[in-house]
Amino acid sequence: MKKIITLLSIFIFTMAANAQWTQVSTGLTNSMIMAIAVNGPHVYAGTYGGGVHLSTNDGDSWTPVNNGLPYQDVLSLAVRGTNVFVGLHDQTSSGGGCHVTSNNGVSWSLFNSGMNDNQVRSIAVNDTAVYVISGSVLGGGGVLMSSDNHPTWQTMNNGLPNIEMNSITLKGSNAFLSTLYGGIYASSTSGALWATANNGIPSNVNFFYVFSVMGSDVYAGSDNGVWKTTDDGASWTQVNNGITAAGMNIRSFANTGSILFAGTYGGVFMSADNGNSWTELNNGLGDLETHSLAISDNYLYVGTHSSGVWRFPLNEIAGLAQEKVSSSFSIYPNPTSDLVTLSFDNQNISNLDIRIYNLMGDLVHSEELSNSNESQINIQELSDGIYTLSIYSNGFIENKKLIIKRN
Repeated sequence: MKKIITLLSIFIFTMAANAQWTQVSTGLTNSMIMAIAVNGPHVYAGTYGGGVHLSTNDGDSWTPVNNGLPYQDVLSLAVRGTNVFVGLHDQTSSGGGCHVTSNNGVSWSLFNSGMNDNQVRSIAVNDTAVYVISGSVLGGGGVLMSSDNHPTWQTMNNGLPNIEMNSITLKGSNAFLSTLYGGIYASSTSGALWATANNGIPSNVNFFYVFSVMGSDVYAGSDNGVWKTTDDGASWTQVNNGITAAGMNIRSFANTGSILFAGTYGGVFMSADNGNSWTELNNGLGDLETHSLAISDNYLYVGTHSSGVWRFPLNEIAGLAQEKVSSSFSIYPNPTSDLVTLSFDNQNISNLDIRIYNLMGDLVHSEELSNSNESQINIQELSDGIYTLSIYSNGFIENKKLIIKRN
């Protein structure tokens, strides 16, 4: 049994070690990638100096799609249905701002009615509205919202001081705003009223750049690592275990299933346990200063400061995450007669679905466990023989051979 488990671990570790990033920058006219967005088979890269580029072949090649864009310094991208929004950096305050395309970048239309400041750093969307961060409050910008029922931009700055803002994220009727020097602001009224939300964050940590919503949790990226709230901003906890000193400057997030990725100035990091621990994901990545992350059906994409776009296969990432979860799992005694103990080194493992199958593939036992790092399963009803014990946890599965022997 020990040989089987060892060989399985070696196989997974070898797969993880061989997985690496691939540069996919052919056709890009600028190598500083500030934003990436995915809309079905279309992947958009927003460059600082070369405008928007489109790939329809997973990044193998890129084509500029800038018809209608007066400036080519891109700060943000967002997708809503068939529409793709781009935020430009226009220091002349004449014609930058927000543009939209509904034809995959064939042409862009100005989307600035009511917008007084044309530097759009962040775009967030939901089913009925688009929110942007544009310039400063005193400059007529700040938080702006355009809804389906009111297409002209409206300011949403009630409760906000004149402070430099970086990004906005939506979670139902809750909204979160990251700032420089002011920490985090939150709204429970879709941005109609804002208040500081820095409980648990030291006063010297006030540079925040980006957010990610994953399930009921919200993650905030700062110049001092990752912070997490489970109560919509009422309190925050730092979750940096495994992030290197070089990676403490968090500039982007992406998530798929139960895996969270952080793009930093020290490369990319991955967490498969709700941020409680992080693993460096930099094998083959030629530029560790990153600005943006995005996920398609097949790849994780990262936009770098000076070497364009890189991609990592998602199926390899699933293997890495599974190795991380399974490496801390064991069952004993094995063989057993009536009880088997499941033990996890990681005490944050939760939502376990336990299934036992016989050699014919029939399900003969199942039960659910939660929030326990060690549990016993009663298998007295099962006959002597060889079984497969399968553990499902947050989208990952691991199989162990179980032997029941009473004589």
